[in-house]
Amino acid sequence: PLARTKYTKYFLNAADRSLNSKAITETKTVKYDSQKEDISFNYTFVNDTELTGHFKLHLWISSETDDADVFVLVQKTTATGTLIPTTVFGVADPGAHGQLRASLRELDQQKSTDAIPFYTFSKRQPLKAGEPTLLEIEIWPTSRIWHAGESLQVNIAGRPIRDKSWFLPTEVESINQGMHTIYTGGDYDSYLLAPVIPPKYTSGKFVVR
Repeated sequence: PLARTKYTKYFLNAADRSLNSKAITETKTVKYDSQKEDISFNYTFVNDTELTGHFKLHLWISSETDDADVFVLVQKTTATGTLIPTTVFGVADPGAHGQLRASLRELDQQKSTDAIPFYTFSKRQPLKAGEPTLLEIEIWPTSRIWHAGESLQVNIAGRPIRDKSWFLPTEVESINQGMHTIYTGGDYDSYLLAPVIPPKYTSGKFVVR
């Protein structure tokens, strides 16, 4: 990570699908069909903001079954929700990707950090149907600047959200069935951990990154 990285929590609020700089006090939930729907949460920046490095989604979720495949995409959009992609190897890249099978959520405590979870993948831990469970989902590192008025968007789904133009596989055999429920607020402090990079130098309107 860059030495001046300030890891910042953006808290999910299921009530209005927003991301917030302050913790949410009231518990709310939102559901999505794990086989065909996705949920998005948004934060609009007031000032130009650079995000460079690893992201992590700290997510409380439950399933109607004993397992869940969760896919995440961190995207940049206009204030009205229009995607602003970047280009990787000549292909439009929608955003930074993460995924986790809930039953393989066990962390290697020696290798994991606050920003980067490492998984043991050594044993299966089934979910209890309908019971909120905490997942720490690694999201690939990226580097972009969000200008004032542009939005940080987190998409959550039970399938890959990337379109078929991307060179990674988008057809994945999922174990998902039924509805997933996301919990936010109160004891369920779901948040996106983002690597905010302050400018190297600012003087009035003059900014050096």
